[in-house]
Amino acid sequence: MPYQVRLALPAAGATFGDATDADVCSMAGALRTTLARLDTLLDDPPYNVIVRSAPVGVSNFHWYVDVLPRLTVRAGFEIATDLAVNIVDPETAAAELRSADPGGCGERS
Repeated sequence: MPYQVRLALPAAGATFGDATDADVCSMAGALRTTLARLDTLLDDPPYNVIVRSAPVGVSNFHWYVDVLPRLTVRAGFEIATDLAVNIVDPETAAAELRSADPGGCGERS
């Protein structure tokens, strides 16, 4: 998806439920900054935030968070093939997000 962001901690455990307070705090800060940058760059788009955690019994996994801005509508090709079309080059989106200054240390004003 255009401007999709995946947030992951280097040493995250398999499940969100086992995350330490420090891990949750770090992820919350990164999520706050990411959402502020998306707001600045894309004028407060609708989005979904999904916490991905290990399925039951799987230990070789690191939990992470996906942020999915809702900028496009699935059309014929996507519906027929179940493939997503990304209309924004990922490198361009990353550079734009890095340069979007939300001000206030990632907090909305």
